[in-house]
Amino acid sequence: MSIAVGLAIFATGRYVTWNKMRREMAQLRVQQELERERLRIARDIHDDLGVRITRIALLTLWARSTRPTPRKRAPTSDGFTDVPGVGLGPVRDRLGSQS
Repeated sequence: MSIAVGLAIFATGRYVTWNKMRREMAQLRVQQELERERLRIARDIHDDLGVRITRIALLTLWARSTRPTPRKRAPTSDGFTDVPGVGLGPVRDRLGSQS
């Protein structure tokens, strides 16, 4: 009888430990997926800002390289105003849609 009680205690302890580890693994999977999503969002924001900053830099170089002469008109700021969403509005929109 004492062997049966000992085996029952051992089996119960083993089950409790296994169940606890299973829950911890599930929690770790959820945390890992959340981290992957955060990294994806960070990459998207980084890429988006990089493209916008590059476009601003190129437009600035273009504006500086085109000097007005008597036969040429001075460049207007149209090149800057047609840049879609140069500000942080699209970034905020993207972050808002993720929550």
